[in-house]
Amino acid sequence: METHKRVFFNTLAQYIKAIINTCLSLYTVRLILSALGQSDYGIYSLIAGTIAMLGFVINALVITTQRHLSYSQGGCDVSLQRKYFSNSLLLHIIVGIAIALTLLLFQDYLCSVFFNIPANRRYAASIVYIVMLTIMTLSFLSSPFKAAIIAHENIIYISVIEVLDGVLKLLLAVALLQLQTDKLVVYTIILLFIYLFELLSYALY
Repeated sequence: METHKRVFFNTLAQYIKAIINTCLSLYTVRLILSALGQSDYGIYSLIAGTIAMLGFVINALVITTQRHLSYSQGGCDVSLQRKYFSNSLLLHIIVGIAIALTLLLFQDYLCSVFFNIPANRRYAASIVYIVMLTIMTLSFLSSPFKAAIIAHENIIYISVIEVLDGVLKLLLAVALLQLQTDKLVVYTIILLFIYLFELLSYALY
């Protein structure tokens, strides 16, 4: 594909993705709040929000990896691309696991004291905390693969996967309304599989 056409279609894909995911997110949040209730949704938001603060680290790693991969690709040096990718993947694995294990050490303190969660929901909060740490680790692992796709300028594929991610979360919210079990725990566990799907989509590509 010619450069100007690739830029046009990639930009168009990003705008369409942003519009669709914004609409899906607005409705999904409404359904999740209705399904979980104010208390459980607050627990989820508190834990997820605390861990999500590390998102800037993930974005920085993606940008840095993509810059090196783009540079080596511009030089048509396949062996250098492989070296950059392998080293960045190893680095992401080490950093992701190290951060997850460090935060795991503070689990009891955060769930029992700092977050001020009611005693009857602390067990569920602990499960949510562990699942969200796992999701964060998966996000770290997906970063090199996502950076490699960006370096090859296939933004359309990433946009499609992210739209599917939004659709799956909406379907999860709808299904959650029908469940009679501990919805907070079920929600986060199924959310983990959605992030696993995203990782596999990038990695298999």
